[in-house]
Amino acid sequence: MGEPKVTTIIPTYERPTLMKRAVLSVLAQSYSNFVIQILDNASTDDTASVARDLMQFDSRIQYYRHKENIGSLNNMIYGMQNVTTLYFNILCDDDVLLPDFMRDALLVHEESSSPLAFVSTRVVAVNENGQFVDKMIHPKEVCILTPPEGIAHCLKAGVSLPGVVYQTRAMSEIGAFRQSWWNWTETGWHALAAVTASIGFSPTVGGIFSDHTEGSSKQMGRLEFRLSWFKMFADVYDKAQKCRISSAWWERHLRPLAYRKFLGSAVRLCNVDGFETYDELGRLGLKVGVHNAIVTVTLAAARMARVLWIGRLVNALLDVCQWIRWTVIGWLRQFRRKQTNARLDLASRVFCHLNEEVGLN
Repeated sequence: MGEPKVTTIIPTYERPTLMKRAVLSVLAQSYSNFVIQILDNASTDDTASVARDLMQFDSRIQYYRHKENIGSLNNMIYGMQNVTTLYFNILCDDDVLLPDFMRDALLVHEESSSPLAFVSTRVVAVNENGQFVDKMIHPKEVCILTPPEGIAHCLKAGVSLPGVVYQTRAMSEIGAFRQSWWNWTETGWHALAAVTASIGFSPTVGGIFSDHTEGSSKQMGRLEFRLSWFKMFADVYDKAQKCRISSAWWERHLRPLAYRKFLGSAVRLCNVDGFETYDELGRLGLKVGVHNAIVTVTLAAARMARVLWIGRLVNALLDVCQWIRWTVIGWLRQFRRKQTNARLDLASRVFCHLNEEVGLN
């Protein structure tokens, strides 16, 4: 079999059953030349014993336990910094892979005429009620996006972490995840890679992402969530400028996105809770290229709306509109399910089988 070509990093904390399910999904790959690194963030339950049982079952499994909890993001970073294989992927302990994930992603890597920073497969989501949704915007066939086109895809459509095989050298050159990006870490990291390198896509369903209602984006405040997006976008914009990405291209493809986010954030912040963050929003808006006059006028209007209590009314109306929007989208997804049944049925079968193996209902 030779030296391992792929390292699967599985960060975990006190979820031994889910961690075992994730590991079993890797062991079920149609491609076998890999090693699994279970990174235990100082769990105090039976995570260690479950991991050691798995190590006895398959020699490709490795286990490391931190002496203290270093945080989920730092746990991932630790894993990435210790990869020695040509490629790696990151699999959170509550997500799973589908059998052809590695094989098909590596095929795109190896058949590309130029090195790729990463190859993304399609990922479907499963919510806490066991319902599967194919909601990611993803190419329907194999494709390669060269700079700067890949940046736009990463920032607008996104790339889901569990469905990606990274080239170790290319990703090490852009550095680890940025702590200040919060929930936009994946988006920014992938976009940074796409500034200087080509990225690839495979239509294969490669992973299942667990969509929790109490995820990190829900736990962090609305203000932090919005402001962290600008911090991420500013870092990508700064690197794009340094790498001499065409200003005309940026103005056409990504400047409108910055304006929409800025205006939307100003409206959302024009209430009591958001009042103290206007100065920071204005600074970040300027940093991502929003015109100074737009920043000044928008923030003045938002402050006035807050003083007159119009901001609360506007936000209440927006909440209603958003609820209607997501309700309609939910109906449309149910209608589209007929077209995506094959993908969702495959994901459902794999997921149910893995759950049975580890004793989950």
